[in-house]
Amino acid sequence: MNITYQEFSIDRLEEILQLWNQELVYDRISKERFFEQILYDENFNSQLFKLAIADNQVVGFVYGIKRQVPYLTRGLEPTRGWILQVAVAQSWKRQGIAKALVSQVEEDLQTAGATEITLCAFSPNYFAPGIDLRYTEGLAFFKALGYLDKGDAVSMGAVLTNHEVDVESILAEKRKQGIRIMPYEDRYYAKILEFAEAEFGGGWHRNLLLAMQAGEASETIFLAVDEDDQVIGFTMRKIDGNDTRFGPIGVSSKIRSKGLGSALLEVMLDDLIKRGIYYTFFLWTHGKTIDFYRKHGFEIYRTYELSRKELKK
Repeated sequence: MNITYQEFSIDRLEEILQLWNQELVYDRISKERFFEQILYDENFNSQLFKLAIADNQVVGFVYGIKRQVPYLTRGLEPTRGWILQVAVAQSWKRQGIAKALVSQVEEDLQTAGATEITLCAFSPNYFAPGIDLRYTEGLAFFKALGYLDKGDAVSMGAVLTNHEVDVESILAEKRKQGIRIMPYEDRYYAKILEFAEAEFGGGWHRNLLLAMQAGEASETIFLAVDEDDQVIGFTMRKIDGNDTRFGPIGVSSKIRSKGLGSALLEVMLDDLIKRGIYYTFFLWTHGKTIDFYRKHGFEIYRTYELSRKELKK
């Protein structure tokens, strides 16, 4: 059977969505989210979203991306490229389609200056930080193509229906230490942006700024302020418009491991419960922070392998 390859076409969108949801069962997507997260991404390039066509049907696709617009302090990251998703219809697997699709994207990314390709973790519009371990065929496929395991990450969530916390005692304890925890106020806009940029980088700065621009900061951000009225920590939610999405959370490097992070987290969880929101989640963390979240009722619901490939010159 003759298989042809072409770039993304909006006329094929329904076929792409059907194939995506059939094969990427842990990452199913709606048409609205496809537009918002892919087609409306200012870095989207239809030539890097490749389709495999057989019997006049989409039987495979690969979604690659390279920055066309600078991303905060990271700039264009000219030597980096990403592959976010790959799928081939079940009845068309093991015919070299996925390999052909990925090879074409790798070649295009290399021509555009990329010397390495990262799987999945493209900021800010990623679906997952890496390949879900349940995609066993996908893990083996990319390993065979030379993509190397660079660690792991997890997604975690918490059911809050039985979550108990004495927030007033937490706030009182922090006040004794000269720390106030409170909802965001506009008078702190410059201080929190400067704090986030200095301590955590441009991505967190962007999350805060978007909440401010949307007029939602006072409802989605809590600040920790010291005796000198300086921001020393914060936590937030709803960074992608989802009320239940938690994070990020950050504390000044000068006072970490002293309980402020736990206090901020519990204040946010209490606020969620008061708003009638009884579940919260975040997309990734790793290492010792997993234990931190477990102490507050979070559990792992997905585990990923982080992979990257150096391109041959």
